[in-house]
Amino acid sequence: MAVNTYKLKMSFVTTAGENYDLIINDADPTLVEAGGKARCDAAGAAIMTAQPFLSELASYTGATLTSTAVTAIA
Repeated sequence: MAVNTYKLKMSFVTTAGENYDLIINDADPTLVEAGGKARCDAAGAAIMTAQPFLSELASYTGATLTSTAVTAIA
């Protein structure tokens, strides 16, 4: 039996002009539904405000959700 897992990739650009991706495992699959973009945008804004990484972030450019089916081999 397959189980779906979800990863959220949040994309940013640093002040040096480099792409910077933050990948989060076990993301909420409802992010693709109504209101999901607003939730991702709010999280991106919070990360921009906090600047929690060594690379300084200049902008949040968006997010994608990846679904992967995981099947155990028996």
